[in-house]
Amino acid sequence: MKKKLLAALLAALLLLSGCQYSVVEDADEQQLLRGNAAAAETATPSPTAQPLQNGSRDGEGESAVSDLQKRLQALNYLDGKADGIFGEDTQAALEAFQALNGLPETGVLDAATQAALGSAMAVPMPTPEPTPLAKGAKGDGVREVQEALRAYGFMTGSADGDFGKLTDEGLKLFQQYLYVVEGREYYTTPEPTVEPTATPTPSPTPEPAPTLLLSQGADDQVIVPTETPQPTATPYAPDGVMSDALMAELENFEVYRVDMERGSRDTNALGEVHRLQRRLDSLMYLEGGIDGIFGGGTESALKYFQKRNKLAETGVADEETQRALFSESAVKSDRPKCMYMLKISVDDQRVYAYKWVNGSYSQLVRTMKCSTGTTSDPTPLGTFTAGGPCGRWYYFKKFDCWAQYAYRINGPYLFHSVLYSEKDTATLRQSSVNNLGRRASHGCVRLSVEDAKWIYNNCPAGTTVKVY
Repeated sequence: MKKKLLAALLAALLLLSGCQYSVVEDADEQQLLRGNAAAAETATPSPTAQPLQNGSRDGEGESAVSDLQKRLQALNYLDGKADGIFGEDTQAALEAFQALNGLPETGVLDAATQAALGSAMAVPMPTPEPTPLAKGAKGDGVREVQEALRAYGFMTGSADGDFGKLTDEGLKLFQQYLYVVEGREYYTTPEPTVEPTATPTPSPTPEPAPTLLLSQGADDQVIVPTETPQPTATPYAPDGVMSDALMAELENFEVYRVDMERGSRDTNALGEVHRLQRRLDSLMYLEGGIDGIFGGGTESALKYFQKRNKLAETGVADEETQRALFSESAVKSDRPKCMYMLKISVDDQRVYAYKWVNGSYSQLVRTMKCSTGTTSDPTPLGTFTAGGPCGRWYYFKKFDCWAQYAYRINGPYLFHSVLYSEKDTATLRQSSVNNLGRRASHGCVRLSVEDAKWIYNNCPAGTTVKVY
């Protein structure tokens, strides 16, 4: 009886406490579990998610920002990669979407913007009408034009996709060529018109003077009536704009006109020799200038092109050669970046400069008397890749002297001029001049000022120098 009364009191106390514990009994253990009401009283509310905006970014395993970027890309508002970083470009794209879809231009992905983006009725960014390519344009379309202008001998610059000065000049040259050679004009703007000539204001007709006989003092001068000036046409001036019609001309351009050989020459820059030379130059075969004269240099370059492209080495630009030359599959010259190779003979005390000609450094172009290192301080033997020019004037602190036109062969070893006591040509050390032609230096290679200057100006860094 007492036990039943005690249990009833305990139950009443639990009800009054509001703690709402329940007792779980099993054979192993007893646990007090908090009831649902208490759990509800102590639960922490979930934080409200912040809308995406400038500065937001995807964390590990997240894709909210990149999903937004992909949707903006699909609707033509955003270019580039969906990188999961909400930056200035993404904000500008979102503002543009909001503007065209009747939403406040906040640049923030709020609920209304989210709903509009996901709607099938989302308004995409209109695709702009294609415009003719002109100076300042960039991209694959420009590169395509450049490659064709290079292939057909109207441009010597690189096909880099940037419509700059050289591309502008090349396209205008092509337009002028079509106008002069084939009599066709291509403009995206109105064609030239005849300049109007102002109508002269009529002047009063003077009273005729009485005719005098020669005996009365008249002279025998004949008065020629003034002719009315005729209107003159505006000279054709290419605009450098690649229209669709002009692009069609470029794509279907007939590359062969006439055979050319040594002695051929042009009367102007629109001639075929100029076009031939420009193409040889762009393929790095031509070493001289583009002058419209088919001389020995052009013939030599063309022969090497024929050799590299498995054609008969005639030096004549016949139809077969020109069709190979003016094609995108033309094999480029293997001419290296450095036109000269320098060889230093310790025995001869001479420096020999060889020019690259048609496949090898085979043409001796300059022989220079020098002073290499003494037997106790020899100039190292071997083949080196030169460091290039390193000072118009150069001071040797250890020896307290100066030299002109210093050029690094390798490490501390230089080509340089004869010596000076000060940075002043009036302080020339005559003994260094007298010693040219025999070993006299501490390892560098001394030269006359003229020869040192030639190497300094004509042999860039990377030139091969062989000491033997």
